[in-house]
Amino acid sequence: MSEAFISPGRRSATLANLPEKIKITGFSSPAADYEQLQLSLDEITGLGAPHIFFWRLTSESLAGLSLHAGDLMIVNRQTELVPGRIAVVVADGGHRVCLAEGQAGALNLVTVAACGERVAIEKTEEVSVWGVVDFVVRDLQAERF
Repeated sequence: MSEAFISPGRRSATLANLPEKIKITGFSSPAADYEQLQLSLDEITGLGAPHIFFWRLTSESLAGLSLHAGDLMIVNRQTELVPGRIAVVVADGGHRVCLAEGQAGALNLVTVAACGERVAIEKTEEVSVWGVVDFVVRDLQAERF
């Protein structure tokens, strides 16, 4: 399991009660070497941990960051912000999604318009990092492609 479940979370008790994997007795299948385990987004993303949050985007204003309407961002509040990562920041009393650029210790936070234009976030008030985007879940059947 993910290390995120070491801390108490909403789903820890539920995951502890899941049945163990079925044990096969007798001759094993020749295809057992190619058996794939079930994909669990809970385990991969750390869902249930108190520092993991899901944000669904409702507009195309972040298309310059390859984030589109309907995408689900999985935001980790314990991840450190490093250059090249997308973050949710609190600036001027509201949440904004931006890209961290520059060197560690001297990061510039920018938004990227759909045309590729980079606009620096003005630091008129205190800007603080709320969380860092670890994963983006996208519906590939959308008509925008």
